Amino acid sequence: MLLGGFWSPRAAEAAAGATIWMFFPLLLAAIFGCAREIGVSRRWSLIAVIMVAAVPTAYHVAASAYIDIALALFVTLAIYALTRWWKTLENGWLILIAIFLGAALSAKLTTVFVIAAFALVILLRVRKAKESEPDQLIKVLVSGCASLLLAGLIASPWYLRTWQQTDSPVFPFYMSIWPGKAAGWDVERSNLFQAMNSQYGGTDIDKVNYLTAPVRVSVAAQPEQPANYDGVLGVAFLIGLPLLVWALWKFDLAVEIKIMAGVAAVMYFFWLFSSEQLRYLLPIVPFLAVAIAASAEKIGGSIAKVAKVSLVAASVCGLLTTFAWFCQKAPLRFALGGESRDQYLTRNLDYYLYYQTLNTETPVDAKVWLINMRRDTYNLNRPYFSDYLFEDWTLRQMVWESRNVQELRAKAAAMNVQYVLTRHDFLFDYDRSTLVDDKKPRAENEKKLKIAKEFILNKANTIRADEKFSLVKVF
Repeated sequence: MLLGGFWSPRAAEAAAGATIWMFFPLLLAAIFGCAREIGVSRRWSLIAVIMVAAVPTAYHVAASAYIDIALALFVTLAIYALTRWWKTLENGWLILIAIFLGAALSAKLTTVFVIAAFALVILLRVRKAKESEPDQLIKVLVSGCASLLLAGLIASPWYLRTWQQTDSPVFPFYMSIWPGKAAGWDVERSNLFQAMNSQYGGTDIDKVNYLTAPVRVSVAAQPEQPANYDGVLGVAFLIGLPLLVWALWKFDLAVEIKIMAGVAAVMYFFWLFSSEQLRYLLPIVPFLAVAIAASAEKIGGSIAKVAKVSLVAASVCGLLTTFAWFCQKAPLRFALGGESRDQYLTRNLDYYLYYQTLNTETPVDAKVWLINMRRDTYNLNRPYFSDYLFEDWTLRQMVWESRNVQELRAKAAAMNVQYVLTRHDFLFDYDRSTLVDDKKPRAENEKKLKIAKEFILNKANTIRADEKFSLVKVF
């Protein structure tokens, strides 16, 4: 990333994306290495690798510079170190646990769920020491807890920085408990953010989804659909899960597999009752794949042969889905010179033509207000205002403070914006609109929707519009 900065900001960004993507092959290598180290055969280790490599959302996360693949690598290595410590009680493994958990915690707050699972395993190891190694009891307890505290210490600079800048180390979460402040955030938006996260998995609508989640996340998950986990996992893990449960029940599996299965179960239940977004589940996928592969190999016989074919077939289907996603984006056309940058962006961003209009047909100092545009300003070369995350927040406040469209236009002009670009395809639908206040009478809500519609779809000042987007001049 630093070297890319010597050339240009775009080169630095490309280097950053490549750096994040490299965690994916590193993760796959770690899966293979961990499986081999605990005694899984080469063939079954490769099946564990392909099960993870074939998860379409894993590809999407790696290609989109999300941190969840890096998080999965850190957690996988931490769990491998935990299994080694369980058997050897060597302090060196505890140091590695602290380093990897600290790296994971510095990346995402949800690592506290992993730490909770690790604490449970450490307590079980203390119990084992009490029975078989009583002279080691205090050492096991103190050193195990110390490793978790060290992990928190390693991650602390990121939380202390957030604390210093916002008055809350866990900002923007739990602001009703620990108040924090930053531009574009308040307690109401923090609560809305947590409510938004609770929509994933559809459990806010149907509590039965808690019970059916393993099946639904395997066969019904879809990207861009919060109720369907916003991703695609595939059925390989659904096929392997009964094998793992059966092997744990009927066979004497290696302690490493038991630890992996136990940590995966704890993390799954935390995920199930927090935010059921598929990419948040990725950290358990690597060692769950190793546990499934080891279980199938332990079972052996015709069942293992059928399992092998089934897991490979399911993985091939996942790879085909990933390939279809790649072909849909078709980045090689642009990378190899088959199309221009504008052609590529027009094909992949349905609002790019509006950005082109702003970039070419408006004054360079003209300021634009973006509403429900995903705050994507990378390709916009004009000053802008946009709410973060809840992207029609300011519009909603101003609509409810205005008695008519003239007042709303005046408020927009007071923001020193000359243009307004809005995605409006759902904004005026009474049943879906975020402008509607359920506490108000329908007649009053419809009046406010009419004001917003007259403002956003002002034909006299419309520069460009279609059924989804509208670009208007304020005055």
